[in-house]
Amino acid sequence: APKLAKPSAKSVRTLLAALENPRRVTFVLAAANENFLKSARNFPGVTVCTAQDLNAMHVLEANLIVAEEAALKTVANRVQKTKRGVA
Repeated sequence: APKLAKPSAKSVRTLLAALENPRRVTFVLAAANENFLKSARNFPGVTVCTAQDLNAMHVLEANLIVAEEAALKTVANRVQKTKRGVA
């Protein structure tokens, strides 16, 4: 997800067009990004969450998941902890 200096629905619309306008997309961010959240919240079918907040429903409801690289590392660490029984 792009780092936005200010909320910009146009930037999110352009990003969604580049992704071929998926019906349901979840953006997974490494850290909270208030400007991106404000920019994306009015688009139907778009969910924005942090890697710490990502849950099974976010994954199941999305046709497409777009994640920042750092967010993927956070999710991988969460899964490894769960596999070891340290939830």
